[in-house]
Amino acid sequence: MIKKGIMKMLQTIAFMVLILLPCHAFGSSWERLPGAAKDIGIGADNSVWVIGTNSVHGGYGIYRWEGKNWRRIDGGAVQISVDKHGVPWVVNADNYIYRKKRSFTDPWFK
Repeated sequence: MIKKGIMKMLQTIAFMVLILLPCHAFGSSWERLPGAAKDIGIGADNSVWVIGTNSVHGGYGIYRWEGKNWRRIDGGAVQISVDKHGVPWVVNADNYIYRKKRSFTDPWFK
């Protein structure tokens, strides 16, 4: 429970402070990532996902950090969270919740 609370607090702080400057933690330091974001989600597996600033059907573009650049993922959303396995969960502009099954290449499920 404490770990979950700490992760949510860190995500909230990252969102508030870094909303326009996505960053990623590497060990004890932070690395500034390129681009801009409206929301950020970080999984326990260190996967980084963001809701971009480009308007698309369902909200804004969804992106996954690939180590050197952002990979556009199908769909649109306004909020994102990532579970301990690195699976993204999103809320779209119509307030529907979707998640990937296992891989980011899988379709979105309600």
